[in-house]
Amino acid sequence: MESIVVTGIRNRWIIWCFLVISTVAGAAEKKVNSVEITKLTVPHSIENGTKDFALLDCEYSLKDNRTLLLEVTWFHNDHNIIYKWIPGHSKRQFLGILEGRVDEGYTVSNVPWQKYRGLKILKPTTEFSGKYTCDISTEEGHATEGSSLIVYTKPKKYEVELKVSPEHVNVSCWANGVYPEAKLSLSYKNVDQIKMTEVVEESSLISGAYDVQIHGFVDRKSLVSPTMFNCDIKIPNTSYLVRKDVMFTGRRIREDGSEEDIAHRLESGIAIILITIITHFIINH
Repeated sequence: MESIVVTGIRNRWIIWCFLVISTVAGAAEKKVNSVEITKLTVPHSIENGTKDFALLDCEYSLKDNRTLLLEVTWFHNDHNIIYKWIPGHSKRQFLGILEGRVDEGYTVSNVPWQKYRGLKILKPTTEFSGKYTCDISTEEGHATEGSSLIVYTKPKKYEVELKVSPEHVNVSCWANGVYPEAKLSLSYKNVDQIKMTEVVEESSLISGAYDVQIHGFVDRKSLVSPTMFNCDIKIPNTSYLVRKDVMFTGRRIREDGSEEDIAHRLESGIAIILITIITHFIINH
């Protein structure tokens, strides 16, 4: 009999614990769902120095429009608070990279608790690259969402060239003053079964911008004339993609080490033959 009573108490205890946990979980879910970010607007990429401003927005909805203890906070790169607005308080906080770089009168809505949720960044430069996170919180819950912006700089100089030796053709490509770090790639066309070897990529950060370069070697004997070599430069996560070409035209190496174009040599040879024939004709007539 005692065993039955103990078992009954234990079962009621388990049921009570289950009900408590379910109630707490339901309340937590309700709290979280009381705030929702419906649309986050962050430009994907901007070329440095080309825009007067960049607009960021964080549209949100509140259950039953409950605005008690509403706070709008923007973060840069996850942990750096750059903006905080509490509706009903006259002073908004612009921190870090936003100090002196925003339009403080910018509004996105006439609704009092939505009015200053967005940001208007003036003349965005490369230091504004990074992840932007919007956090909306009230007494009943909060929501957060983030997206990345890239402010990129095109290279100040970008070249591709060939250096020809008796054994190899060295294909070199470089770009200076680009941000963020760009990716260079070499390719070629109008050729069959040519293998580029010893491909080396190098990169260095100088005064907030990158110098990048790539080199590759091709066996001189495997080339045919003409052969077009390409160098592509791509800034990741942007639409910036540019190609430059250089043509291998079948140059030979003179004994003194200087280069000579095959076509030029052929033209010179034909001219010498013609002069010899004309001279012989005049002497004999």
